[in-house]
Amino acid sequence: MSPHFVRGHCVNDDSITAVPSLRSGPWANLVFVRYAQPERLPASGEALTLQLKPLHEKAGDLSSNLSGPINILKEVKKMTDEKQNEEKENIEQIVSEIEKSIFALKFYPVAVDENAKNEAQKNLIMIYKKGNETVKQLVLFMLHEALSQYYDFKTVHVYDYFKARNPQGDPTQLRMEVYKAIFNYNTSIEGAIDIINTIAKLGENDDAAKLLSYHYARIASIEVESHIELRNAIINALGDCDSTYALTALMTYAKHTDNEHLLQRIQVALNKWDKKIEKLKLPSEQKKKLKNALKEVIIKESEKSPYR
Repeated sequence: MSPHFVRGHCVNDDSITAVPSLRSGPWANLVFVRYAQPERLPASGEALTLQLKPLHEKAGDLSSNLSGPINILKEVKKMTDEKQNEEKENIEQIVSEIEKSIFALKFYPVAVDENAKNEAQKNLIMIYKKGNETVKQLVLFMLHEALSQYYDFKTVHVYDYFKARNPQGDPTQLRMEVYKAIFNYNTSIEGAIDIINTIAKLGENDDAAKLLSYHYARIASIEVESHIELRNAIINALGDCDSTYALTALMTYAKHTDNEHLLQRIQVALNKWDKKIEKLKLPSEQKKKLKNALKEVIIKESEKSPYR
C-alpha cells in the first residue's frame, strides 16, 4: 500500500497497528495511526550484516546456530514481533486505565464517591502528561466525548425518546439509557464544568487548549430563554437539599456566572447552606472544610464580588 502523511509523519497503511479492544469503537482508526511502526529490513547483505552486529556480539557466533540468511531474517522478524507485542500490551494497559478513569468520572456521584472521582481526574492528567502522542490524543478524545453531552441538555430523556432513536432496541437496554442520561455526572452542568477544569490541567500542550476553544464556541452560541425559570427553580431546590453535592454545585455556579440576577439567587441558596452545615451528620473536619469553601464563595451585598 502507498504511504500517506499524518501530521508530518509518513505512515504506511500496512504498518498501522490497532488495539483489539478498540476495533469496534468509533475512534479505532483515528488515534492509532502513529502506533509503533516496525523498521524495514535492510535492502543489501552488507547493510544486514551491520544491522545484526550488536545481536552477533550478544548472542555469540550466529554462524554456528543459524543455517543461513533465511534464519537470520527469521530471527530479526522474531525480535521485531516481540517488540511490537510488548508495545501493544503496554498501550492496551494504558487504554484500560483511561477507560476506568473515565468511568469513575462519568458515574459520580451515584456509582462512585468523590474520592474515586478526584483520583480518576488525577490519573487522567498523569497519563496524559506521561503518554506519547497517541495516548494524548486518546485522553483528549474521551474527555471530549464525555463533555459533549451538553449538546443534549434541552432533551428530557424518557423511554419513548430512546425507543424512537432505536426502534429495534432491547427494552432493558433502552431503560438503562434513560438511567444513564439522568444519573451520569457528565450530563449535568457541574459535571461539564468539572471536565472542563480537568482539560485545563493537562499542561502546556496546545491540543488541550484547542479542545477548550472548540467547546467554548459551541457553548457560547446556545442561549434559551425558556430554560431560565427551570434553572431558577433548580437553584432554589439545591438550597433546600441536604446533600453536600448540592452545595458543591451551587458554589461552582457562583464562581462562573456573570448573570447578576442568577448570582443573587445563588447567594440566597448558599445563605441557606451557611445556616445548616453545622447540623449535618458529617465529621467535624469535613464541616470545617465546607464552611471555609462556602465562606470564599458567598457574596454579600456590601462586598464587591471577585467574579463580576
